[in-house]
Amino acid sequence: MNNQTIYKSEAGRTEVRATYDALLAKWPVPSTQFTVATRLGDTFVLQCGNYGRSPVLLLHGSSSNSAMWAAYAGEWSKTHCVYCIDIPGEPGKSAEKQYPLNGDSYVNWLDEVICGLGLATVALVGISLGGWMSAAYAIRHSQRVSKLVLLSPSGIGKQKASFMLKAIPLLLLGEKGKEKIARSLYGNKSISKESMQYITFISKHFKPRTGKIPLFSDEQLRQLTMPLLCIAGERDVMLNSAQTAERVHALLPNADMRVISGAGHVLVNVANDVAVFLNDAAPCKK
Repeated sequence: MNNQTIYKSEAGRTEVRATYDALLAKWPVPSTQFTVATRLGDTFVLQCGNYGRSPVLLLHGSSSNSAMWAAYAGEWSKTHCVYCIDIPGEPGKSAEKQYPLNGDSYVNWLDEVICGLGLATVALVGISLGGWMSAAYAIRHSQRVSKLVLLSPSGIGKQKASFMLKAIPLLLLGEKGKEKIARSLYGNKSISKESMQYITFISKHFKPRTGKIPLFSDEQLRQLTMPLLCIAGERDVMLNSAQTAERVHALLPNADMRVISGAGHVLVNVANDVAVFLNDAAPCKK
């Protein structure tokens, strides 16, 4: 696989990168950008907050990049050293090759990133695909994860096949169809013009993953013994959030599991909830 195959064209790749750079230039707090070398290629990192504070590592979702954390990182960097990581194979600034999710590639990659940052332990915050990667890492390396935050995480509740069945004909409608898909991801709530434009812009140029994300077994999920906050949207069109909540309640009784009424797959206004959890010396189930 060459470096350009995750994009529909080289021109599209250039446009996505340029738009991403413009968004990063508007980052709400002072930040530093650099790369960490890994076996999956160079990984892009945006760091903000005080180096002396406890580290929090953020993993975005599929068909996205670290720009999605702009509304969150400013708040969380007041009390933590925040690292926003671009996942390889997604439309960010890390290496562009995608690897299978049913092996150890991304768990080993994330371990190399954490080691490359010189971190002994870290709090992980992941959304959707990033939530799956965060949980997969915490299952394998529980001693290195101080706290775990899963936002609309893949891998616990099943993916909804109905979403793709509805999305395919909408894609044939062009920009209006893509906007309708984006609104469904937000639970049909209002979306800022800038967010809408960027979501549809990426979908225009990027080739998303099409395979199913592996489900964690009961035995695997029971390994998540660190303080855990899981938030899902009641109207998630991509994942079965009711099943996510059911499995978390059954297998992880000490976890803080929340399902937000009326919310979709993309969660908004959860920055404060996450901040409280990260700042709590002894998080407990509410």
